[in-house]
Amino acid sequence: MIIALMLALMLMLSGCNLMGSTDSLMRPPQMTEDQRELDSALKSAVGAEDIQLKYPMRGEHLSAYIPFNQRIDGTDGSRVAAFYTVGPSESEGLMLSVLSRDADSDWRALGHKAAPEGMSSVDFIAFVPMVSPEYNNLVVGWATPRGDRRRLAVYQLQGSSMVLLFDQEYSECVTVDANGDGLYELYMLTAGAQVRMARLTDNAIEVAAEEILSPIDGYRQVCYGMLTEGLGALFIDYYTGAGESRRLDTAIVTVDLDRPDGNPLSELIPAEWGIDVPFTRPEDAAVCEDIDHNGTIDIPVVTPMPGYTGREPTGSIMLTDYIGFQAGGGFGRVLSAVINQKSGYMFVLPEHWKYASPGPVSEPKVTVHNSGTWDEWSFYVFQGSRELSFSGMPLLRILVVAERDDPGDLVEQGYELLPGMRGLFRYYALIPEGSDIEFFEIVDFGLFRLL
Repeated sequence: MIIALMLALMLMLSGCNLMGSTDSLMRPPQMTEDQRELDSALKSAVGAEDIQLKYPMRGEHLSAYIPFNQRIDGTDGSRVAAFYTVGPSESEGLMLSVLSRDADSDWRALGHKAAPEGMSSVDFIAFVPMVSPEYNNLVVGWATPRGDRRRLAVYQLQGSSMVLLFDQEYSECVTVDANGDGLYELYMLTAGAQVRMARLTDNAIEVAAEEILSPIDGYRQVCYGMLTEGLGALFIDYYTGAGESRRLDTAIVTVDLDRPDGNPLSELIPAEWGIDVPFTRPEDAAVCEDIDHNGTIDIPVVTPMPGYTGREPTGSIMLTDYIGFQAGGGFGRVLSAVINQKSGYMFVLPEHWKYASPGPVSEPKVTVHNSGTWDEWSFYVFQGSRELSFSGMPLLRILVVAERDDPGDLVEQGYELLPGMRGLFRYYALIPEGSDIEFFEIVDFGLFRLL
């Protein structure tokens, strides 16, 4: 149980949606020479020595000094963005500065911008072309310390100043070049269950389209990807309900900038696409992703593993079937897996552990027993009883072990080390004699995957 608690804490702190302050976690212990030069240049430009660097909480850029190219072709010399406050208070006066250096010059400040009123944290920063395909703009998500309010801003560097081009509140946001014209659009989700697209229109960045979703109680994530070979979409994982009735669900909004009616956004009705299974699932279940790396986004459908139907959700082990668009047309099952969120891994069920089933939801021949004391999952052939029975020899055991623990006894018992490591934990598999699965299948076929 101690291992489980430690792992749960570690996973929570490493998640991409962490909204707390990351300053103490991410502050480097010692600056490099380049960082010292940047630090000196920033203090000189600001005219103060007491500077507290701030870090974006999410996105691709999480460091204190964030390098980028203003020109898409990268020929404009070095550019660096930095977020900071001045003075002892870190809850007021958040600033963004851009520093520049050519090959034969020192660092100098190109421009400064204060955070919008009430915003004292950085949600994310991105560098994408929105006005000209030759130049990057700075897209900044500002936030309150708790992340309960966020404001999106788009800036353009003009000489030695930074000009604000767009400013609007949001809950989640992605930047996408949906039609491949070299200019990106902003797709924003609002607290009022609205999807808004902003893009360059008549020489200004404006909201150009909107779609209203069913009522929601919060967002888990949004991602953009291909729904079919020629149609992109936003996949929105959102919450409904509260307390014990809180659930995760998915809405799909297709994006077609050439749609004849002029509105590029349209919420997909699953039944019209031949999808007859609900996307509603437990609040900590999996989210949409390209699980098989074929270029289209897959949607998780969650049902109880054999023997757990009708039991209390707490303690039940669930089956996750990912469904996605198939090459021959229509939606079908991509893979089936059991996901151990607490221990940070998934196990993909091999085909011979499932009955032949044409539908999107698979029918496993096996079930899983969770030995919480030892953080171990054991896979058994399901006997078909309404009552869970774990008699006989399991087909497979997967055990989580802290790195500091001596694995000697495990190796003597026949456990083998699985590839990969998450934080301070390693994973071992035991395949008893007579099982119908072999260790090389687990490794070579990618059946064991870290989250």
